[in-house]
Amino acid sequence: MIETFSLEDFSSQWRVVKGPNNVGNRFLFHTSNVDSIMFTGDLSATDQNGPTDSELIGNFIKDQVSLRYLPDNPANGYVNGENQDKTYEGILDRSKTPYSLRLVNKVDGSDSLVIVQLN
Repeated sequence: MIETFSLEDFSSQWRVVKGPNNVGNRFLFHTSNVDSIMFTGDLSATDQNGPTDSELIGNFIKDQVSLRYLPDNPANGYVNGENQDKTYEGILDRSKTPYSLRLVNKVDGSDSLVIVQLN
């Protein structure tokens, strides 16, 4: 069976189920450079955390996902603080609905991030 990619796999908002205390409660993803045959693409995300949002970039290759918090940039409206440059890697779990992202801190494994897609 050939698995197909749909932009809905990353669309809409995602709710944080588990994460560090300084992570917001919602994520919003945008995709670019998507190859739906190879199931690859680039991601940008906004961690919606109260009065200031945090920005992330990353990519996906099949179900493997990588996200990195960008350095602070108050002029552009985001302050990532202690999260800046943190990188999380893991999987997009599409085995059940809603889909979930299960990611772990790549640098030291000290924390994890689990978010589920809102329907």
